[in-house]
Amino acid sequence: MARVHLQDELIKSADRITVQTQFGPIKGGRAANGAAVFLEVPYALPPGRFEDPKPLPPGFQYEDKEYVYESKYCAQPTNDGQGAGIPREDRLGLGKPSEDPLYVNIVSPPNFTPNSKYAVKVYIHGGFLQFGSPHGLSAQAPYVAVERSEVWVNIGYRLSVFGFLACDNPRVEGNFGFKDQWLALLWIRDNIAKFGACQVTLRTYSAQAGSARALRGKGMRSIVVGDLTEEWYLYSIAHPVNAAQDVVHNVRRYYPHDVVDKMLACYPAPPEDADQKQLERYMGDILADGQVHFPVRLFARDLLNAGFPVLRYEIRWTPEQYRPYGYVTHGTDRLLWTLRLPALEPVQIVAARTWLDIIDAETKSLEAGMNVNARDPKKVLALKEDKTVAWKDDDRWDHLMRLRTALPGENDTAVGRL
Repeated sequence: MARVHLQDELIKSADRITVQTQFGPIKGGRAANGAAVFLEVPYALPPGRFEDPKPLPPGFQYEDKEYVYESKYCAQPTNDGQGAGIPREDRLGLGKPSEDPLYVNIVSPPNFTPNSKYAVKVYIHGGFLQFGSPHGLSAQAPYVAVERSEVWVNIGYRLSVFGFLACDNPRVEGNFGFKDQWLALLWIRDNIAKFGACQVTLRTYSAQAGSARALRGKGMRSIVVGDLTEEWYLYSIAHPVNAAQDVVHNVRRYYPHDVVDKMLACYPAPPEDADQKQLERYMGDILADGQVHFPVRLFARDLLNAGFPVLRYEIRWTPEQYRPYGYVTHGTDRLLWTLRLPALEPVQIVAARTWLDIIDAETKSLEAGMNVNARDPKKVLALKEDKTVAWKDDDRWDHLMRLRTALPGENDTAVGRL
């Protein structure tokens, strides 16, 4: 991958852009392609360890400096299997680990004004709630922001023990990373228009009876959700496995014992003489189905049953140079969504542009009530191995929906409509 970070581009340019916010001026820089960039803009006060985040108070003033540096990322473990083959600084940024990653990175089109009203895209990085950074090279967004006239915001939040430790005694509430994310979204709602984006409205909503009406009532027009086809690989290396009982133990890290027993009944047992690779694949399939493939389908099913528009996609190809072991797993598609031109071959750039264009077109058709394919839960919009995009039958639907028998409240009647 082309390894030029935004910080490298910004410090080479003498061009500086100032935005007036409710907390004073923010001075950013200009990327090589002209995008306006503001790095590490605080959305909250520096957090106390194991404490809820605190919003910037009235009267708070941003520090008078240039917001053009990748100075920090959240302190985190180093055993990130998803980052295999990727230099640490390209995964996390050029700075150092910190307990204060409560900032946003903002990228705007070159000629934005406070009245531009560009679409805004918010990116919350993944990584099992253990790893990652808004500075990750594949998530840096100057190219997609310029080419598609969008404002992009990457959110930093606390991870691992700093973000998600909880206990009864001493009392530690936990979920600090999720609370960070929510505070960041509120900051974006209140401030992003100054960076050229349309006004954003964020609210809570009901996901129970009347969910479709509740979603529409809060301004949501559709949901786009999907998965990649070889997630089993990431989950196969997530935990050590030396014997079949290790698989059971590891799956119980995720689900109650009774649910695990029912899940395992949906899979052929590994042979008694299974080697480590076979056991890892067995565990990888179970966890990937339970954590990714099945929830995506169940979520889409329930929204469709409630009459809410859902566009479900499947990615079967990602740039080969970004998956050293060959597997199409989440994270390897990030280059496509951010249209990271220096990292893509010419034919891959065409595929990425086509993918983004079709996603936009299908979403607009969905919201207009005209997308017949999207109404069928067993249809999926696929980016195929040959880089073409088309609707196809979901050949894993029936297999994955067997897992509903492991869930409380699920029965044949509940899924009979789909």
